[in-house]
Amino acid sequence: MVERTGLPGFDFERADQRAGIGYLLGLIVTRNYPETELMISALVTHKGGTDPGGGFYALATELKLLRPGASKAEKDAFWVDQYIRVQKYYSRAGRPGPY
Repeated sequence: MVERTGLPGFDFERADQRAGIGYLLGLIVTRNYPETELMISALVTHKGGTDPGGGFYALATELKLLRPGASKAEKDAFWVDQYIRVQKYYSRAGRPGPY
């Protein structure tokens, strides 16, 4: 985004900047979900990590896609399912419409 927009990037060392990217991801999901019924942010993981942040699961709970108090195993299964479904949806084979 930095190269395309010329705007400064997020500084993940700063808590407010991490919160900013979380807000942005939540906004993207909220706007995209009615069309796809998917959490596109499933593709995003912590920098240097292997899973999404707590905000991903909190939003999934808010959207009633994940039960409150879900176990780590339930969260992991939900995330993997969303990840696979998002990839399939946006692949040429899985995306609706002629290409």
